[in-house]
Amino acid sequence: MPTTFTGGRGVNSQDLDIPKRMSFVSGASQLKDLEDGSYVGVKTPEHVPIGARPPEGEGGAIREGGMPVLTSKENLGLLFEYAAVGLVYGLLPETIYPFMQEYLNCSGAQVTAASQLVVLPWSFKVFYGILSDCLPICGYRRRPYMLIGWGICFIMLLVMRIMPIGKPYFTNAADRDVDIADYTPEIEARINYDAPSEGAKYVMLMFFAAFGYVMPDVCADSITCELAQREPLDKRGKTQSYYGGTFDFSLSFPQLMIIVTVLTIPVFPMTWFFIKEEKVERANLKEYISSFWDLLCTRAVYQVIAYNFFSNIFADITYTGSSPIQDYMVVGTALELALMIVVTGAVVIIVDCTVSMIVVWDVFRNQWFWLGPPIAVQLPYGVGWIISTFVTVELAGLSNEAAVYGLITTVTNVASPFASALTLVIDAPFNITNARVQEDDHSIRRDLTYTIIIMYAMTAFAWVFLFLLPKQKEDTQRLLRKGGKSKLIGGITVFYLCFAIVWSVMTNIMAIFESTACLVIAGGTGC
Repeated sequence: MPTTFTGGRGVNSQDLDIPKRMSFVSGASQLKDLEDGSYVGVKTPEHVPIGARPPEGEGGAIREGGMPVLTSKENLGLLFEYAAVGLVYGLLPETIYPFMQEYLNCSGAQVTAASQLVVLPWSFKVFYGILSDCLPICGYRRRPYMLIGWGICFIMLLVMRIMPIGKPYFTNAADRDVDIADYTPEIEARINYDAPSEGAKYVMLMFFAAFGYVMPDVCADSITCELAQREPLDKRGKTQSYYGGTFDFSLSFPQLMIIVTVLTIPVFPMTWFFIKEEKVERANLKEYISSFWDLLCTRAVYQVIAYNFFSNIFADITYTGSSPIQDYMVVGTALELALMIVVTGAVVIIVDCTVSMIVVWDVFRNQWFWLGPPIAVQLPYGVGWIISTFVTVELAGLSNEAAVYGLITTVTNVASPFASALTLVIDAPFNITNARVQEDDHSIRRDLTYTIIIMYAMTAFAWVFLFLLPKQKEDTQRLLRKGGKSKLIGGITVFYLCFAIVWSVMTNIMAIFESTACLVIAGGTGC
């Protein structure tokens, strides 16, 4: 989804108020010449503070180096990184519905929580970024961590392939179409009522697989951020919009795991031989953290964080009846950034809400009707996400690219599981269970309608926070120069982000285990 912006020549680096532009506590990392992979003598090394603004390039580019060529040998590995991440990221969450809902017959609340736990490591991207920025391995900040992350992911996928899958909830597939009121003693005897409790171990394995592949994604993001900063102002953001993709499969769970395990093997050599990286010295952790804190206290950063967090909380609130509906009711840049987000969001609401209501009230039920429009609205979702990340490139400085990019995307990612936790609490009074959805009477249709209305009302309310998002890239730079700092708001920002992470982890883990899923905080009705 390439998006092109037009603008002036950009801001001259000599005009920047450096203390306001970024955090500039002195760092230990200094640029050095490389010869045969080792450090050589450096003449009068120039002090380069952590977070310093890179030397400005031509055409308003933030960083020197010229327009990057994405298909060159030094950048080709990035394409494989994002392709591999897209494969695993697109596949693991999509196994939740067929495996946990269809195979194990888990509740809607459990499925909702599991869907978030599988992607929960994305909420910790900022910590991955700090690790990568501060602790290079053998002088390299990115590639070794990429290999370690893929190694963890590979092992988890292999374990899921080898581990016995167990019996399904309906050991006889024909029993799925029988109404609960018509269950005979024979049917009840062959139903595996323990199946829903088996889902937690698979979710945790997928969680650790995600824990692994998020690391190479963070490192790839930091490199992408550096490349995007080399683009002229009128083209900046083009590199970011090049990467993306999804995958869908219809195979058994073990078959799926072995396929994705095999497909991740080529990423190991591609990571090491086709990604260019220069050796650096280890950064001073104390100075790095101090610099990062100063960055958090700048208005440009905490304002963008507030937009991404609060708007995404309300935009990501869903309803727990989504997966049971699919199981039982469906058979078989010239514009301002804020305006583009409103337009794409409105398209999503209109299309998705219309489909949901038609299916819930039995006007028309068909699997392709249920799946088609939601797939189509992923384009507006993607446009909104790309737009909200454009400002990230404007915020990153030298030696903290991974942490800054990770911070902004962490905020977006942590909002999703926090919204999931709120969804469980909001929908708990409506008692949306598999049994009620399977009965498909007027009361469950009414309650589902209420939850759907709440969801889209929250999505629309998310637009209230658009005033926090800079209108254009030039506005982001202006805010960095003149926006000032506030340690109080910086502290508040850290507090609500930490609270959201802890709350999300706690409630979503509770929701997938049968012994704690009944708690109100986990979306249950009480134990």
